[in-house]
Amino acid sequence: MIGRPGAMTIGHIPKCCHISANKRRIWTLEMIFTVPTVLCPSVGNKGGDLASYPVGFSYCLSSRTGSILTEDMNGVNPTGVGMVPMNNQSGVRMSTAITHLSPMRHRLNLTVRGNVFVRKVVIENGEVNGVEAESGGEIFRLESKKVVLSAGALKSPHILMLSGIGPKEQLEEFGVPVLQDTPGVGANLRNHPISPISYRVKEGITLVPDASGVRIALRYTAAGSHESNDMMMTTSSLFSPFTGEELPDRIGRISCVIELPAGSGFVRLASSAPYSSTKV
Repeated sequence: MIGRPGAMTIGHIPKCCHISANKRRIWTLEMIFTVPTVLCPSVGNKGGDLASYPVGFSYCLSSRTGSILTEDMNGVNPTGVGMVPMNNQSGVRMSTAITHLSPMRHRLNLTVRGNVFVRKVVIENGEVNGVEAESGGEIFRLESKKVVLSAGALKSPHILMLSGIGPKEQLEEFGVPVLQDTPGVGANLRNHPISPISYRVKEGITLVPDASGVRIALRYTAAGSHESNDMMMTTSSLFSPFTGEELPDRIGRISCVIELPAGSGFVRLASSAPYSSTKV
């Protein structure tokens, strides 16, 4: 599911990040997430790795619920009911590995190696010159003029702090040499709490159990909220590969998501050992 931040959401993005409409890049800490062209009017209707669906069903739903029909969930004003662009085609998730990595495996300047653990980035004279890694019991250094750190919301700040970039007090507490005092590393950790609700479908309504899930969403503003479009309700899958749960027949599911949570958390060091877990 691909979703872009709305106009009100952009104000919540930390100062260490920015959005460039020209490059379609979000978060620029030498990083990271380039949004492919999606099948939406706001960014063009061709190309990309995302699947689109007819708007007929969402139009019917908006008419029944009295909600506004939005033709573009990634447009300027995504309030209302609409179809959500998805990177899932014919039941296969179009991951980065499938759409970008696999087609380029033949390149001579590309090496993909598994079972390699990154211990820290190597910084000399204020510049990152590579990474310190470990594989097969051997610790070694990989040098590069450009390093992209993309280890996820929990591991990326962990690697930075082990490398000497982060809150000074934390680094000193665990004996990590301070190369740059950056209090924002590991701070402002946010998530989207989601509550899936299962319900029994009325008799007389036909279900197609083998059909690919069609993502329909309702974006709205919670009563009394100072934010715009801080809530979303969306259809959900009936089977979770993570829990292995199987639901009874004639069951549907819808999920309620907080898109703009008021609270935030943190990622902190628990040890200077590279293999240690963090405090979250």
